[in-house]
Amino acid sequence: MPLRLAVETAFPTVSVALDANGTLLEPGVDLSARRAAGLHAAVADLVHQADATVKNLDEVWVDVGPGSYTGLRVGIALVRTLAELVDVEIKTLRSTDQLARAVQGQMADHADFVVCLDARRNRWYCARYRVASDGLELVEAPTCLTPEELHTTASGAEAVVTNGAAPPLDLPVIDAAVPSAGSLFELAHLARVDPEPAPIYLMAPV
Repeated sequence: MPLRLAVETAFPTVSVALDANGTLLEPGVDLSARRAAGLHAAVADLVHQADATVKNLDEVWVDVGPGSYTGLRVGIALVRTLAELVDVEIKTLRSTDQLARAVQGQMADHADFVVCLDARRNRWYCARYRVASDGLELVEAPTCLTPEELHTTASGAEAVVTNGAAPPLDLPVIDAAVPSAGSLFELAHLARVDPEPAPIYLMAPV
């Protein structure tokens, strides 16, 4: 089995995980306060626990957002650095994929729902998903929308999922827990191979 590293920095809680031959390894400390330094140290420790080095990595999985500017910049910089050092395959997922997975079990079969994140300035990043018979289906990729556009995208949805402020929609609201890096591996069918991952910022840096 491949040696796979996952990096999750789109949310305030930063995490990494290593899938070593089917065994999920995660650091036992909170990385959020130290970000860059903590991530690099945690990766080194995890591959050491697996009796390996970063040169043994086969895949690196990363959440490209939408998310915070600082977090995504640090996480994607780490992934790009690893890609320069090692011939690894980079797989990307979105933060909305992570939140959708977190609540999938609460939704009825074949239900449509939207995942929304506050982009400030009266804008919302919104993606639409469906609970299909073979897993979670992405119906509409995350796009930054005005309130009017948001209502169009959410038309017919059964609920809105968020991780913070609720959007102006007349739908039941589900506040999803912050996902961990290890849960990225559960979204293989939504992952995309991307040798040059680019971040999707909730708010563009000024």
